[in-house]
Amino acid sequence: MKRILLFLLVPMLSFAQNTGIEMLLVNPDIGTPSSYWGARTSNDSGLNAILQSHAVTVYTLKLGNPYYEYDTKTVQIQCADCNLNALKADLEAYSSVVTKATLASPAYFINNLSVMLRNAAAGTSTGTVMNIATTNDSGLNQIFQNFNVRSYDIYGDLNHYKLRCDCDNTLLKAALDNYDTIVLTTDFFNAAYLLSNQDFKNPNPKIYPNPFSSSFQIETNAVVSNYSLYDISGKLLISTDSKAKLDNHSSLISSGVYLLKLTFDNQENYTQKLIKI
Repeated sequence: MKRILLFLLVPMLSFAQNTGIEMLLVNPDIGTPSSYWGARTSNDSGLNAILQSHAVTVYTLKLGNPYYEYDTKTVQIQCADCNLNALKADLEAYSSVVTKATLASPAYFINNLSVMLRNAAAGTSTGTVMNIATTNDSGLNQIFQNFNVRSYDIYGDLNHYKLRCDCDNTLLKAALDNYDTIVLTTDFFNAAYLLSNQDFKNPNPKIYPNPFSSSFQIETNAVVSNYSLYDISGKLLISTDSKAKLDNHSSLISSGVYLLKLTFDNQENYTQKLIKI
């Protein structure tokens, strides 16, 4: 038996405040959540003792990070009546398993931003200096220095960038939005979560390669009646009964995280995260 995997896409306005903790694991295989949204434990007994002592109500993977290497190491933690600062301190003291813990909303990633430049020639990345991202614009460089921006990389179009910082990205966003001679818009990266649903006799799909660059293969012992592709915000990009049409559309989309929903002829559904590189 398998479980149907569904993505819970958290609306930004539902969690306007930092009501939980975003935690980065040292190793994605140690401290892994035991289930999906609603899970309260990990596969590490020491970490479980901390979670239990603070009456944690949710311990789950926080998916959709624009820096894919962090996608399996980022966890969102929620608790109803606990002291978040005390929980944060206990987590960071457990440094063999936890790299970092930050007060954060479950709706978006606390260390990332999307940046759209006014002109692709101004504010472009030039690398890093002393572990701080640099550009060809001195004003942008000063902001990056002030907020410890570690990575700044093209994200799709030439004037569209993603960044990662050691900072509170709400403050960084305000600084970038104010620098409107170079920056057109900024936005948060919304998080997604897996839900576990009822058991079903699964059609055993295998989707590869993932990440993919142009198209991907789907192997299953059942008949697929429909393919639906969504972006990470939940917007439907294509719904078709033709794998060829899906392949054509997949080759045209920008790099990023997507959700593929397969509907089988027995009306069962299967959803998997895909990464386009």
